[in-house]
Amino acid sequence: MSEPALPLSLAVAKDVTEEEYRRAKSQNYLLWGITFFLCTAPALGILLLVGPYLVDTILLGIAAGVVGHLILRQYFKDAAKMSTMRMQRYPELREWKARHLPSP
Repeated sequence: MSEPALPLSLAVAKDVTEEEYRRAKSQNYLLWGITFFLCTAPALGILLLVGPYLVDTILLGIAAGVVGHLILRQYFKDAAKMSTMRMQRYPELREWKARHLPSP
């Protein structure tokens, strides 16, 4: 019996390995977690030091988060892969393989 043809929408992800996907996903979670704390820590620190009179506290926190995110994105190279189509389609390809291909 022949194997079913791979859908064209999933063909882009056929060369992704499970290890590559897990590494990129974990680095992406780590990147966004650190970015969140880079946004909130300066905002809360400035709020506690200066008081509620400074309206730009949120803007300073967002600016710190954006700058920190851009710097960390250079360090976590695999995290940037999660925004590519091949990584976004990989979970669907994994499900398709589980449904249509026989188990080894």
